[in-house]
Amino acid sequence: MLIIALLTAALMQEGAPSALPQDAIVCDRAGNTIELNACGALDLEREQARMQRYLEAAYGRARDSDHADPSYGEPTQSTAYLQSAQAAWVAYADIRCLGLYDQWKGGTIRTLMGLGCRIEATRQRTHDIWSDYLTYPDSTPPVLPEPVVSVAGEADAADS
Repeated sequence: MLIIALLTAALMQEGAPSALPQDAIVCDRAGNTIELNACGALDLEREQARMQRYLEAAYGRARDSDHADPSYGEPTQSTAYLQSAQAAWVAYADIRCLGLYDQWKGGTIRTLMGLGCRIEATRQRTHDIWSDYLTYPDSTPPVLPEPVVSVAGEADAADS
């Protein structure tokens, strides 16, 4: 979550008056840099909320696997592996996206590039969680629907 704090701080440095409350910056996809950055921050927040929903469902399945009837074999450590994988992903995404953010140093696009990196990484991680933990090898329906559309795209489709 370090990247969110850094990107938010950068957003405020890019010309938003420091006395202006954060919620006064409005997302406008056809707007200026600050408004576009606000859209990116909102999109990231929504993608992270979706990833959290999928992660909670995955933890539920992992716990069920860890506590399965021993007559089916040795107990698993799925919860511990999922926790480790998530911690490793957070570290990787932070480093990857901070590197991209740094690459655009000096440009007003840098915040949006960093946010875009984190949005795409989060979207991919959500799909990986779905694929690895929330689907079945047979025709059983998945625990949650496949996250193929961005949260922003889902919201736009719902508004239509």
